[in-house]
Amino acid sequence: PHPTLRGATIKALFGELASKPNQPARVAALRREIEAEICNITQQYQLYIRKYVEVTPLMREECLAPTEDQRWLNRELNMIDRQIGYKTRLLLEMEKALDTRPSEPLNEAGAGHGEAVGEEGGRRKKRLFRGGIV
Repeated sequence: PHPTLRGATIKALFGELASKPNQPARVAALRREIEAEICNITQQYQLYIRKYVEVTPLMREECLAPTEDQRWLNRELNMIDRQIGYKTRLLLEMEKALDTRPSEPLNEAGAGHGEAVGEEGGRRKKRLFRGGIV
Protein backbone atom coordinates (compact mmCIF):
# COMPACT_ATOMS: atom_id res chain seq x y z
CA PRO A 1 0.00 0.00 0.00
CA HIS A 2 1.06 3.53 -0.71
CA PRO A 3 1.29 5.82 2.30
CA THR A 4 -0.58 9.10 2.39
CA LEU A 5 1.26 12.42 2.50
CA ARG A 6 1.04 12.46 6.28
CA GLY A 7 2.16 8.83 6.40
CA ALA A 8 5.20 9.63 4.27
CA THR A 9 6.04 12.55 6.58
CA ILE A 10 5.77 10.29 9.65
CA LYS A 11 7.99 7.68 7.97
CA ALA A 12 10.61 10.31 7.11
CA LEU A 13 10.58 11.70 10.68
CA PHE A 14 11.02 8.18 12.09
CA GLY A 15 13.95 7.65 9.76
CA GLU A 16 15.62 10.91 10.85
CA LEU A 17 15.08 10.14 14.54
CA ALA A 18 16.46 6.62 14.10
CA SER A 19 19.73 8.02 12.79
CA LYS A 20 19.92 11.06 15.13
CA PRO A 21 17.85 10.46 18.29
CA ASN A 22 18.35 13.77 20.15
CA GLN A 23 16.25 16.22 18.11
CA PRO A 24 13.41 17.68 20.24
CA ALA A 25 11.91 19.68 17.34
CA ARG A 26 11.65 16.54 15.20
CA VAL A 27 10.14 14.59 18.11
CA ALA A 28 7.50 17.31 18.59
CA ALA A 29 6.75 17.33 14.84
CA LEU A 30 6.47 13.52 14.85
CA ARG A 31 4.02 13.60 17.80
CA ARG A 32 1.96 16.31 16.09
CA GLU A 33 1.78 14.32 12.84
CA ILE A 34 0.88 11.09 14.65
CA GLU A 35 -1.91 12.84 16.62
CA ALA A 36 -3.27 14.43 13.43
CA GLU A 37 -3.20 11.03 11.67
CA ILE A 38 -5.00 9.37 14.61
CA CYS A 39 -7.64 12.14 14.55
CA ASN A 40 -8.11 11.76 10.78
CA ILE A 41 -8.38 7.97 10.98
CA THR A 42 -10.87 8.24 13.88
CA GLN A 43 -13.09 10.57 11.84
CA GLN A 44 -12.96 8.26 8.81
CA TYR A 45 -13.78 5.26 11.01
CA GLN A 46 -16.77 7.05 12.57
CA LEU A 47 -18.01 8.02 9.12
CA TYR A 48 -17.68 4.42 7.92
CA ILE A 49 -19.54 3.09 10.97
CA ARG A 50 -22.32 5.66 10.54
CA LYS A 51 -22.66 4.95 6.81
CA TYR A 52 -22.36 1.15 6.66
CA VAL A 53 -22.73 -0.39 10.13
CA GLU A 54 -24.95 1.73 12.35
CA VAL A 55 -28.65 0.88 12.38
CA THR A 56 -30.70 4.06 12.02
CA PRO A 57 -34.08 4.42 13.75
CA LEU A 58 -35.81 4.09 10.38
CA MET A 59 -33.98 0.84 9.62
CA ARG A 60 -34.80 -0.40 13.12
CA GLU A 61 -38.52 0.32 12.60
CA GLU A 62 -38.48 -1.56 9.30
CA CYS A 63 -37.17 -4.64 11.11
CA LEU A 64 -39.87 -4.61 13.79
CA ALA A 65 -43.11 -6.53 13.59
CA PRO A 66 -46.23 -4.42 12.97
CA THR A 67 -48.15 -3.08 15.94
CA GLU A 68 -51.74 -4.07 16.72
CA ASP A 69 -53.08 -0.96 14.96
CA GLN A 70 -50.95 -1.65 11.88
CA ARG A 71 -52.13 -5.28 11.77
CA TRP A 72 -55.75 -4.15 12.02
CA LEU A 73 -55.23 -1.63 9.22
CA ASN A 74 -53.50 -4.23 7.03
CA ARG A 75 -56.41 -6.65 7.60
CA GLU A 76 -58.94 -3.97 6.66
CA LEU A 77 -57.02 -3.01 3.50
CA ASN A 78 -56.70 -6.66 2.45
CA MET A 79 -60.41 -7.24 3.08
CA ILE A 80 -61.33 -4.20 0.95
CA ASP A 81 -58.99 -5.38 -1.82
CA ARG A 82 -60.65 -8.82 -1.80
CA GLN A 83 -64.13 -7.28 -1.92
CA ILE A 84 -63.15 -5.10 -4.87
CA GLY A 85 -61.74 -8.17 -6.63
CA TYR A 86 -64.90 -10.23 -6.01
CA LYS A 87 -67.19 -7.45 -7.21
CA THR A 88 -65.06 -6.81 -10.28
CA ARG A 89 -65.14 -10.51 -11.22
CA LEU A 90 -68.91 -10.61 -10.67
CA LEU A 91 -69.39 -7.56 -12.88
CA LEU A 92 -67.24 -9.07 -15.62
CA GLU A 93 -69.18 -12.36 -15.43
CA MET A 94 -72.48 -10.47 -15.65
CA GLU A 95 -71.29 -8.54 -18.70
CA LYS A 96 -70.03 -11.74 -20.32
CA ALA A 97 -73.38 -13.44 -19.65
CA LEU A 98 -75.16 -10.54 -21.35
CA ASP A 99 -72.88 -10.69 -24.38
CA THR A 100 -73.35 -14.44 -24.90
CA ARG A 101 -77.17 -14.43 -24.56
CA PRO A 102 -78.84 -14.45 -28.01
CA SER A 103 -80.63 -11.21 -28.84
CA GLU A 104 -84.39 -11.32 -29.36
CA PRO A 105 -86.18 -9.22 -31.96
CA LEU A 106 -87.48 -5.97 -30.55
CA ASN A 107 -91.20 -5.54 -30.33
CA GLU A 108 -92.81 -2.14 -30.10
CA ALA A 109 -94.08 -2.68 -26.56
CA GLY A 110 -90.58 -3.23 -25.14
CA ALA A 111 -88.92 -0.22 -26.71
CA GLY A 112 -89.73 2.23 -23.93
CA HIS A 113 -88.71 0.13 -20.89
CA GLY A 114 -84.99 0.89 -20.52
CA GLU A 115 -83.88 -1.12 -23.52
CA ALA A 116 -81.94 0.47 -26.30
CA VAL A 117 -82.32 -0.31 -29.94
CA GLY A 118 -79.07 -1.24 -31.62
CA GLU A 119 -78.08 -0.07 -35.04
CA GLU A 120 -77.66 -3.58 -36.38
CA GLY A 121 -81.03 -4.70 -37.73
CA GLY A 122 -83.36 -3.70 -34.88
CA ARG A 123 -81.82 -5.99 -32.24
CA ARG A 124 -81.89 -4.82 -28.68
CA LYS A 125 -78.87 -4.47 -26.45
CA LYS A 126 -79.00 -5.18 -22.74
CA ARG A 127 -77.56 -2.56 -20.41
CA LEU A 128 -76.46 -2.67 -16.80
CA PHE A 129 -78.17 -0.17 -14.56
CA ARG A 130 -77.61 0.51 -10.89
CA GLY A 131 -80.56 -1.70 -9.92
CA GLY A 132 -79.57 -4.68 -12.06
CA ILE A 133 -79.75 -5.92 -15.63
CA VAL A 134 -82.38 -4.44 -17.93
